Amino acid sequence: MRKSLAAAITLVLGVGIAVAGVGTANAAGSDGPTPYTVDAAGVTLPSPDTFADGGHVNIKYKQAGQDKDAGIHFESLNKQPSGQWIGKSVLPWSAFGLSGDYCITWVQVSNYNEHFGEGGQAPFCVTTAVAPPVTTPPATDPPASTAPPVTEPSCIANDTVTFTYTYAKDHGTVTASKAGTATGTLCTPLAIRATTWTYDLPASGKPSYPQTLSGFNDFTLSTLGTVTYTAPTVDVCRQYDIYASFAGFDALKLPAKLVAPNNPYEPKFLHATLNGSVLTYSASNSDGCQPAPTEVTPEPVTFVDTCGVAGDAITTPSDVKGYTYTTDDKRDANGVGTVTVTAHAIDGYVFPAGATTSWSHDFTDEPCPIVVKVPGDPSTTDQVCDLDNGGSIQGTITVTGATGLSYVIHKNDAPSAPDVTVADGTTRVAPGSYTVTAIALPGFVIQTPESWDYVIADDASECQIPTLPAYDASVQVVNPVCNTDGSTSTGFLVVDSSDPLAYYVGTARLAAGKTAMAPGTYTVTAVAPAGEGVSGTNPFTVTITAADTDCGELRTLAMTGVFGVPI
Repeated sequence: MRKSLAAAITLVLGVGIAVAGVGTANAAGSDGPTPYTVDAAGVTLPSPDTFADGGHVNIKYKQAGQDKDAGIHFESLNKQPSGQWIGKSVLPWSAFGLSGDYCITWVQVSNYNEHFGEGGQAPFCVTTAVAPPVTTPPATDPPASTAPPVTEPSCIANDTVTFTYTYAKDHGTVTASKAGTATGTLCTPLAIRATTWTYDLPASGKPSYPQTLSGFNDFTLSTLGTVTYTAPTVDVCRQYDIYASFAGFDALKLPAKLVAPNNPYEPKFLHATLNGSVLTYSASNSDGCQPAPTEVTPEPVTFVDTCGVAGDAITTPSDVKGYTYTTDDKRDANGVGTVTVTAHAIDGYVFPAGATTSWSHDFTDEPCPIVVKVPGDPSTTDQVCDLDNGGSIQGTITVTGATGLSYVIHKNDAPSAPDVTVADGTTRVAPGSYTVTAIALPGFVIQTPESWDYVIADDASECQIPTLPAYDASVQVVNPVCNTDGSTSTGFLVVDSSDPLAYYVGTARLAAGKTAMAPGTYTVTAVAPAGEGVSGTNPFTVTITAADTDCGELRTLAMTGVFGVPI
């Protein structure tokens, strides 16, 4: 196996492996006496030293008037020919491919400082014996031959050559050697393309895809010997791939981008071409490849919580960039509970400090009020004079009643006059300006709020207009009191049976007489009969007050005769 001296020294420095059996390098200089011998047997190490895996021997010699050099690197991997000398103490000159006449002028053995030829040693020469001349009778001209002349091959067939390689991240060597032959041209050169890819950002993993072609260097091994290859150097976020082919560089074409290994395509790697076990590619980690994250503020989430649960909704913004939302829904089977939506930044993005990233809402199932529709617009009549009946007749406002609905009649030109609340029918009113408003009773809601303005004209100014009654609204409150047995009586709201007005608490009408009610404050709405009205505040509130004294304490006092009351 032939190497250039420079390539061999570079390889040795990169490996840094000593000769087996040598613990510490000899302290002598390179011109000191060599501990090994250089003679006809070759290079012989002193006992018990042997040539170790990873070591090397380099020589210089003169042959046929030319200065030459050679070297051997001992390697046990991949069935290298140099591995046969590992553990031996004698390295013959034939191992360097030397034959014929030559003179060894310089020898360097790894881990020995002393170099043969630098300490005044004379070259060691090998010469072959010259055979005595042989006398032969004069030759006669042979008959002419018709066979074609034999042509010596002008190149070395590849199947007679041993190819070896080394690899270290972005560089290495490839060596072609043939036993017994030091020089020569290969019939089929080896094309080598040392390639560098860079990771597209953001990068993740080792290696990371996709990758973009950064560059490559081409090398050709066309003769016996060694070629050193090096890929374009990139410190981080990269992958080195060493490709090789005996079919020339046309077989080493590369795409501009790799989406994945061999996608869309890749040439054959050096180790695959030479059937080696040492992989010829190296990928850096993606650490440090990530760009600075982009700052983005998440858009807020909206909640809709109407009465009931059918209309409840959670709306998260769509088409957002740089983040996603997750929803933690704690509502029960009735739709009641808390819902929390949280924004999460994805890789390459970050939220600014203090940004709102979570939103919550407590959903309820509060029942929806009953929707009531106003049956139609009120109708009116102006005040007229009915002489046949002895006088004028008031104007009217007529409304159409519906469950859960009442109407308030307000006289605009007499703001201090009490409003009149009616449920249905016709109400007599004096001439003037009026506003009629539809009002929902408690527990109801009007589908479309309605209000109307009317003017009742006086078409009977010379008639005597009778005054129609408007009833005062009133209910009696009876508060609970303590009974003599220590119990508490029931509170009541009392409606006079002769009262023409109807009274409602919520949607429940109070019956004539007493209605039992618990202590508390209630809103009472009075409704007049058709054609009549309600004067005063309407609706109005009443309060049933609980007993001020614990009735049980009164019973105890009665039993013990306190304050002189006999038991």
